[in-house]
Formats: sequence, structure tokens, C-alpha cells
Amino acid sequence: MATDIVFTIEGLGAGTTARQLYFARGTAPSWDTDNAWVESCWSQMPGEVESSISFLDGSSTIGGLSLEVFSATKAQQGQTIASMLYNQTRVSIATLEQDETETDTAIQLNSSATTLANTHVSLAREVIKLGVHAGSGLYTGCTRGAWGTTATPHSASDFNQVFEAIKGPVLRYRKVTLYRVDLDSATSYSDLEQLGVFVIYTVTAPTPEVIRIECDSITSIFERGTILNDLWRAPVEEVTTQIVVNGDDLTELKISARKAKLRSTAANATVAIDGEVVLKPGFETGNLNYFAQGINDTDIVRTLDAAPRLQTIPDDPKEAWEVFICEGDDTDVDALPLSANLLTLFLQLLSTSSHGTNGDYDLGIEDLGLAIPTDLIDVAGIELVRDNLGTILEQELLVLALDGEPLEVFSFFKEALLPYGVVICNRGGKVGVAELADNDPDAPTLLETTDILGPASTPPRPAPGQSRRMDLSMDAISVSFMMVPGFDPVVDTLVDGERRRLTIYGADTPRALSLKFIKSRDRVLATLLPYLQRFHDDIPQITLTVLRTREADLQLGDLISLTHTKIYSALNGVKGVTGELCLVTSRVLSLAENTLTVSLLDVGAIYTNTAIFAPSAVVESGASGTSIPIAEDYADGGFQSGLNPNYPKDASSFIVGDNLQHCDENGTFIQNVKIIAIATSPSVITVKATPSPLPVAGDILRLQPYDGNLSDTRDRFAFVADTNGTLGSSSDAGKEYSR
Repeated sequence: MATDIVFTIEGLGAGTTARQLYFARGTAPSWDTDNAWVESCWSQMPGEVESSISFLDGSSTIGGLSLEVFSATKAQQGQTIASMLYNQTRVSIATLEQDETETDTAIQLNSSATTLANTHVSLAREVIKLGVHAGSGLYTGCTRGAWGTTATPHSASDFNQVFEAIKGPVLRYRKVTLYRVDLDSATSYSDLEQLGVFVIYTVTAPTPEVIRIECDSITSIFERGTILNDLWRAPVEEVTTQIVVNGDDLTELKISARKAKLRSTAANATVAIDGEVVLKPGFETGNLNYFAQGINDTDIVRTLDAAPRLQTIPDDPKEAWEVFICEGDDTDVDALPLSANLLTLFLQLLSTSSHGTNGDYDLGIEDLGLAIPTDLIDVAGIELVRDNLGTILEQELLVLALDGEPLEVFSFFKEALLPYGVVICNRGGKVGVAELADNDPDAPTLLETTDILGPASTPPRPAPGQSRRMDLSMDAISVSFMMVPGFDPVVDTLVDGERRRLTIYGADTPRALSLKFIKSRDRVLATLLPYLQRFHDDIPQITLTVLRTREADLQLGDLISLTHTKIYSALNGVKGVTGELCLVTSRVLSLAENTLTVSLLDVGAIYTNTAIFAPSAVVESGASGTSIPIAEDYADGGFQSGLNPNYPKDASSFIVGDNLQHCDENGTFIQNVKIIAIATSPSVITVKATPSPLPVAGDILRLQPYDGNLSDTRDRFAFVADTNGTLGSSSDAGKEYSR
């Protein structure tokens, strides 16, 4: 197969078209009608592209990319690569005379700019292809966001210089996209296969003939970004007022400052005093003098208390500053208050910009977001993980800027998301997240015979590597939680007693995790016990090389179903696994060999059961003898998966032989019954003996509590363990079930 590898640079384009230039290893294909190919300009093949994640410390690594091109190579429009990458002489050819939104296609330039029709201009970081000149510097039918740039609003009063796009482009943080093209089958530009997305951080010339473009990952560029760098602040004054009636002195607090708050409506502001208490006082405005007077205990935001930890105003208050309480319910994601759901909040803080038009999560408050263009964020992937985890991600005590310091966004979320088994990473060239998942009935298959390369391949590759990752096991977690303003968090230790008895004393110190925005210990246990159990045993790791064409199925955090005769089963040590569920934790793309080497955690090796919580059914009408009609008014029953759109009927969750409890509509136990037959359409459960009393409409049939002897029920359904980690009267040890 004849292939070529090409790359594009955001902001560098071809002539009068809206197409980016393709810097290629070989010659232009016959369908390069836009003359976009920069032919035979690579001086050497770039190295490997490597990335990895860790669910133990939340870290992620993404290797960069070095691209070397011949400086004297010319594009088909005549300019050399050196002139495109080294010329920093920007030529101002017009000025912007009217504010433009990101969707405007009519651009008003100065009246003397009359000869620019069908040319490309640069306005800030956006390239615009001007359309027809309609007179007096007005151009209509303009193409926004040309040459791979992002259309953004522009203010004529803020920055109005319009430059010739082809000269002196600003290259810092420009997006570089790497493609592979099958020259035997491709017939158009849309047939290019994207291999990765990077950003430029420097351009060097190691020799006079070669220019090196050093690229880094998108996440690495933004990982040190901070928000809340310019908070509204004010001194705290004590104001004494004499009460006329009885002559007593009343001392209250006052805060005022002439600087505007970050919120557009100052009256909605919440503030912290010395970081020890959060208040929502009644602010007034006038002549830019924002102030609140008469502050007292009634202004304290009591939802941030957690008994017995109650906020109090400090005795010697010094300074107040604006803070942001995260308490939104996700129904209005582009407005304050900020969401209490960590992944919704992540999307808000990544995308929020000054203009409020950067996607669905943009709040339009400049200092409250990193303004990362949404085309660089894996919004759909983050939303999917958020929906999988649900309300467990909602925080009760989260206040941004409580300490009055700028917030480093990526570091904050790295710590906050880790206890939920979520890691920030690069997903297909975008900022995304990976989840420590272990259940996907639709996971793509990876087969030894068709996908995996080994010693018999040409050229030969190593056989799959296997290791028991003993460093991934743990027996205890030190967790901090319940950080009420004015109090340090509570610190507790969760111990896996069985694992600790198997560990050499002192060999494994508790891993420190933070759930400081959670109020109750019960929620802490519910969050961390699955995480601790996940690392109860050494998780096997498998390293293998696959065809590069399987790359789309092997992004970080993806689950795949692996079949291979030479991989040991962790359950019995026998060689050979079939349909083993594995999680991608690292990947190395070799451009020279056209292969992909991945490391997989064998998450299906230890806990093989997949189940749902024990179901129940509602009696539709009075029973007759042993026959009990079952209501099917809602489709929430059945043995189902969140990834399966089909919803079986409630009765189909049970099987013949199940022992059930008959309860009234309030869940009060009445009697035990046993299923001997099941019918659907209509749904009827037949029990062994006539119940007494007979079930009536609204009564509930549910599985009996866990019994270790009920093997069918035990294997099909997940039961909740008690606080000692045991199940039911049999006191079986609780096991982790795949979700």
C-alpha cells in the first residue's frame, strides 16, 4: 500500500482557498486541486508518539513530536517553508471598524481597504477569507475560521489591526495535526486519516538547511493554566452604631472596594472573610463603590456547614474576597452558580471565556475559565463518563477561591477526580478523561489471529509481555474530607483488612486521597471502597503490538475484549484467554513501523461477574391463587446495561426458582414466596403455594436478602455489603461486581 504522512499547521494555508497546507513526505496526489501539498519537504521520519495514564496517582504523560523539514522547500504558491516559519514581519493592511461576533460573515474594515476581496487576512489568531467588497471597506460572504483556525469574537476598540495572513503568522500554541493518507484509495482531502493532534511550543533550526518544529500535547500546554487571578478584594471594617432607644453600641462589619466583581450582577456575589467563613451579604452599588454593611451571622452560607462544624465570623477579620460556591444542578451549565458535579465543573472551567460563546459550558466570565476552544476538548467523552458516574460526582462543600489564591485548574481536578477513578488525559488529540472502568458489553474485540503482531509477523515483533503489577495493589487509603470553611479537613484511614494481613508490615503506606468537599463519612466510604477493592489484588498488565489500523479502538481509557492463546489467565494460570476485558493505559504509535504498542490492564481478570442490583416488581392487580399479575408501566426493570437501549420487562429479571419477599407498598415484609413459572404479555409470576394473604395492587415482590446458598441469584445480582464488608446471614466476604 502506497502511503504518505502529512501534517498541517493551524494558520498556514494555500493561496486563495480556505484549505490548510499539507506538509508531505512525497509528491502531491492527482486530486490536490487546491495546490495544498508542500511536496517532499520532510528531512526525516519523526519518532514515536507515546502517552500513558496512571489510576494510582492521577498522572498522565504525553510524548511530544519533532518534525524536521527542509527550509528551502517551496509551497505551490511560491513561498518557502523558512519564510512561513521564520518571517515575523507582520504587515498591517487594514483596521477593523466594527465589533464582530464569531458567526458574522460581514466584516467592516476601514473605508480605504477596498482591494482585499477573496484574500486571507489575520485578525488576532483567527484567519478570515474575505468575501466580496460591498463598498466602503465592507466585505460580505466572508469565511470565518479559515486554515484550521477558530472563529472568535473581535472588538474594534480592543484590537483592530488586520494583517496579511500569509506573512508572519503567530505560531505559538498553533495546532499541528498529523495525518496518514492511503494514496491507493484516497480520492479527496477528506480521506486523510488523523493520527494525532499537537501544539507548537518552539521552532528551531538545527542546521541552516533544516527547520525543526517541536510539538507538545494539548494537555501539557494548558496544564499550568490558572483562573481567579484577579479577585475582587476589600478590607473588612468594624462599624459601631449607637442604638437610640437604649443607648447600646452595635458593632457590625462592612466591606467595600471600588473594583468591580467578577460577577456581572454584583448583588449575587458571595465572599469569604480571611478564608474562614463564606457569606452572602446584601451588596449595594453606586459610583463603582461596591459595598456591604451590617454583615453578621445571618449572612453566613449555612449549606457549607457540616455538624458539628459550624462556620463563624473570625474575631479579628482583616480581608474579604469574592468566592464561587459550586452548587448548581447542571440544568443551566452556562450560568452561575457553578456546577457541583466535578466533570460539569471541569467543562465549565476549561471552556469559559470572556465572550461566552465557546460552547455550551461557557459562562462568559473571563477570569473564571481557561478559554480552551471546544474543538480541543473531548466534550462528548467527558459527558459520557460524567453520566456513567452520575450524582456521586456532586460535591457539597466546594468553594472556588476559598484561600484567595489563583486556582491551577488541571492540578485541582487531578486531585479531585482520582478517588472516583478518573484521570485527565489526551484523547485523540483533545483534552479528555479516562475512567477506571471494567464493564462494557460492547467492547471491541482484539484477536491474536487478525490484529496482534508477534514473532511470526514481518518484520517480527516481540510476543505479548505479561506482568503482575504488584505495585498497583494497596491495602489502605488515607482520606481527607469534610473541609468546612474555617476548619481543616477530617482525616481518616480505610483499610482492606484481608489485604493488609497478606502485606509485609510497613511495605505499603496508605495512599493519600482527598474528598475534602464531601460532608459525610458514609459518602466517603461509598466512593472509596470500590476504588480500594479494585486494587485488592495485583492487576495483570499485558503489553502487545497491534496493527496501526486498530488505533481508533485503543485510546487511553478504552476497554477492549482480548483473545490470545499465549496470555496467561490470572484466575488459574492456564495459558490462553478469550474475551478478556482489558483497559488501555498506555500507547506508543510508531510512524516508521506503522504499528501501535499498547499496555493493557487486565481488569476482567479478578472480578468476572457482571450484575445489576436485585430487582423488584409491582403487583398490578389482586392475585388469584398462585398467579400474581405484574405491572409493566415503566421500563426500568430487566437485566440491562447502560449501553444497551433495550429495556426488558420487569418480570424477565427473575427466573424460575427465585425466592421472593412479598411486601406491602411501603416495603413492609409480609411473607416469602417461590417462583415456579413466569409469563409475559401480560406479565404473570406463578408461585409454588397460594400466598396468604393474597398480594393486592401496589404490593411489591422483591428478591430475598442475600443468601450464599442461592447460587443463581448470587451470580445474577449485586447485593450491598454491610459496614463490615460481609453479605447477608452467611457472612460471605463482599466482592466487587462490574457495573
